[in-house]
Order: sequence, then structure tokens, then C-alpha cells
Amino acid sequence: MLDISLEEAQLFRFLASFFGKEKVVYKASLNLVLGGNVEAPRGVEPHSFAAWAKEHKCLFTVMNEEGDPRLVVEFKPGFCGIVDSSDAQYWQFVEPVLRTAGLHYITVSREEFAELTNPEGTLDFFTFLESKIEQDVSV
Repeated sequence: MLDISLEEAQLFRFLASFFGKEKVVYKASLNLVLGGNVEAPRGVEPHSFAAWAKEHKCLFTVMNEEGDPRLVVEFKPGFCGIVDSSDAQYWQFVEPVLRTAGLHYITVSREEFAELTNPEGTLDFFTFLESKIEQDVSV
């Protein structure tokens, strides 16, 4: 059985309803998302970075029709109130590594998630994704 939080399950439902359940992968390793082509950031020892990438998991990865990763969606650091030191290292590297690989990376803040799950909220999931991907492309 999966060990998934309520918030993760809700986010999965949003992603699955938008992209299709079969295209959303829960907790794929960063190494898998990068297709095994893990390139260490400048100043980081490649062997230790490759081992680290096998160990760390992306919350949700959205695949395209060919089964290739295209988008990683995660909660922002501190979403659950605690950020440990290994998570801090992950957050430092994950976005630039994914961007270098040509993948979109979206983080969801506690406030954004609250607005998305609020039945009386004004933010819909499509508008949220659109704005986040536009931000990602403009960087």
C-alpha cells in the first residue's frame, strides 16, 4: 500500500484528471526521471551526485505519450512545516538539474494548494498550471 498524504492524494487527483492517471508517476527517482543521464552541477562530485539522484524521489512526474518525463510537480520546501538537511540539498539542485534536462519543474506552495482545494476559491488547476509553466519557460 502507498504511504501517501491527503495533500499528495489531492494533488494526484488534480494531475490525473488533467493529464490522465496512467501518465502521472508517484515518487519516481530523480535518476529515473533524468533517464539515467544524471549530470552533476558544477562543483559537485559526479559519482556522489549520481548516487544521490538514485536515492531522491520526485513527488509526481508527468509523462508524455511516448512515456518520457516532461513535468515534475512537488510541494514547496516547508509545505509540511519541516525541512531537513537532506531535503535542503535536494531543493538546491533539483530545479537546475531538471531544467538542464529540458523538463518543466513546478512547485506548489501551501497557499496555492489551499486556494486550489477551496470550493469557493478563484484559482482553477488549468490556470495555475498555465501560469507556472509560463514562469518556468521565461526563466
